[in-house]
Amino acid sequence: MRTSWKVGIVLLAVIILVTIVVLKQLNNQKENVSLETKNTETRETKIYNDGYIIWEYPSKYEISKIETTDGRVITNVMLADKSTGIKYTINLTQLTQGLDDIPSVQMRRLNKNEYTEEVGMMGDLRGLLFRTIDRKERMFFVKNKNAILTILMATNSNSTEIEEEFQTFLKSFKWL
Repeated sequence: MRTSWKVGIVLLAVIILVTIVVLKQLNNQKENVSLETKNTETRETKIYNDGYIIWEYPSKYEISKIETTDGRVITNVMLADKSTGIKYTINLTQLTQGLDDIPSVQMRRLNKNEYTEEVGMMGDLRGLLFRTIDRKERMFFVKNKNAILTILMATNSNSTEIEEEFQTFLKSFKWL
């Protein structure tokens, strides 16, 4: 009886150790983000690559990681341009639910007096694009495999240049 108790303790310790190692490897995989600078004829941009998605953004933006304890989150970052007040929040989360089941989508659909909804495209993927009536906030949702990407742009302006920048930003996203 005493030996089986010891075997049980050793087996439990091995399971805990393996779980810790696997979680650390998954966390290190999520931290493997590359940033590079790219010059084009019209602007200098940076490229963000987290191993799941790759996207390009103007180098004038400061990027910062948004900390989260949700283990399903792959990418959660904010871009900010202090000179214009434009902010982007990019979130990529492992989810099996559909876009219609996301609380942020449901909330926007319920508030039709505040948001417009349309189909948006990211390459061949169809997503949902919501804009506030004053066009100062844009939020794009798209699902690929078991991950949902959300891109939020908030600004103090509703100019056509802002909309063009948002569309250019969306077009730069590629799934790996």
